[in-house]
Amino acid sequence: MLDQIMPFIDSPWIYVLVCAVVAVDAFLPIVPSETLVIGVAAFAPDGRTQPALLVVAAVVGAVAGDRVSYAIGRSLGHRSSGRAGPGGRAGSRAAPRRRVRAAHDRARRALARRGATAIITSRFVPGGRTAVTLVAGSTGYPLRAFWPHTALAALAWAAYGTGLGYLGASLSAHPLTGIAAGVVLALGLGVAIEGVRCSLRRVRDRRAGPDRSGSPSGAGDPDRPVQGVASASVGDRREARTAG
Repeated sequence: MLDQIMPFIDSPWIYVLVCAVVAVDAFLPIVPSETLVIGVAAFAPDGRTQPALLVVAAVVGAVAGDRVSYAIGRSLGHRSSGRAGPGGRAGSRAAPRRRVRAAHDRARRALARRGATAIITSRFVPGGRTAVTLVAGSTGYPLRAFWPHTALAALAWAAYGTGLGYLGASLSAHPLTGIAAGVVLALGLGVAIEGVRCSLRRVRDRRAGPDRSGSPSGAGDPDRPVQGVASASVGDRREARTAG
């Protein structure tokens, strides 16, 4: 990737390239946009690139790409909700559709409760940006809330990537060494964020477990008879014996 961008490092077109790559990375995550931002920033200490312009280009590309990914998710959500309901051949696919719908409902509730946090932290997790923006669109997450959250996430991510590249190059005499250091730090932070997120989710699930499974006085036990019905059945049998 860096070999392809080297001819543009000293040209203003480098910022257009960064903007385009970051945008496409939102819905087609095969282009390493974070590595590109870090790599371009590594040439800033020598004056070959401008950190401020790099941040602006990355933010514009990130917001535009997130909006496209949101629109794709919204289109997929409308398409799946408009399909035929259970019945005939569709009935065999009813259970998978219900599971997908339930997963979407859970994602919608999570975004409603922790929308800003989910959108911002997903930016630093590999693959998280694409997943969250697609789910936000498919579950109908409000666009008026999506815009500021994704803009804040884009700004934080762009400043973070630019800072890593600049710092890595400043501590090394060779830009490529700075790029490598920045990429390693970025991957380490992404893994750490994902680990903390999974740990917090396990703690929440463990705390919520007794509340979901517990039921007072065995009210949720289908094998336990209801007291009033059992008493009535005993009374009926006694009357039948007396009449006989």
